[in-house]
Amino acid sequence: MHLVDDSGRGLDAEYLVEPDGDRLALVMESRSGTSRRRAPRNPDYNRALTVLRTCGHAQATADRLRQAGLEVLNDVVLNQVLVRAATDDQTLALVMSVQQDGTCWCGPTIWQHRPAMRISISGWATTSDDISKSADAIIAAAQRLDQE
Repeated sequence: MHLVDDSGRGLDAEYLVEPDGDRLALVMESRSGTSRRRAPRNPDYNRALTVLRTCGHAQATADRLRQAGLEVLNDVVLNQVLVRAATDDQTLALVMSVQQDGTCWCGPTIWQHRPAMRISISGWATTSDDISKSADAIIAAAQRLDQE
């Protein structure tokens, strides 16, 4: 497996995936300094950490939305989450409601010939708090739609 940035460019960053009890641990090889005798190691280390962090944020978002009763459509392996409400009309209304709220921006898309909401998490400055607030806003919008 290779890490890629948002443009699809492969990142030069070494890592290992190792068992850690009932989980897997991701071990990033550190970035070394430059030397006259050898080339720098892992020059894309910081960019790779950003990719990995956004993937973790996407998984956390999917978990929260799933627990709230929304349908998560995709296997969340990168920084994208596709979500659907109970009906196609509710899904489109959810997208509009989230956009009007302004906490985060999610766009409409089509997944298997039906409307869905696409959540794309990117940016080095995105924090766990941002993710929590965004999930709260999406869940609140879905709950309002359920009451209508």
